Amino acid sequence: MINIATVDEIVLILINFFLIIILSISIFKDIYIQRIEKKEGIEGTITMTNQSLELLNKFYLTTTIIVAFAIQVAEVSILKGYKSFFIVFDYAIITYLVFFNNWFRNSIIQDKILKNARKMYK
Repeated sequence: MINIATVDEIVLILINFFLIIILSISIFKDIYIQRIEKKEGIEGTITMTNQSLELLNKFYLTTTIIVAFAIQVAEVSILKGYKSFFIVFDYAIITYLVFFNNWFRNSIIQDKILKNARKMYK
């Protein structure tokens, strides 16, 4: 009998695949930007406003809740006994991306969707 993947398995695989791809791109972009800054002797500084920090925190909170919820409700055999690992693994990636990776953080803040959201909070 062929074991067909359930929707839960597909969703979890896509979430983790998406996070790992974004993590890889973000690390590459961050290293690339640092090399250019070092080579050209340019140093960029960005001042975060309270609105930007609030937006980042809301993005982080929403993303972590969605990922944790997806893992908790999934009834997948590969998760049995490993749900905590997957939650911590995904949280670590999201935390790094949002708070420690300059390229990703700036991409979130500059995104048009979030600019529109900023207008709503005024």
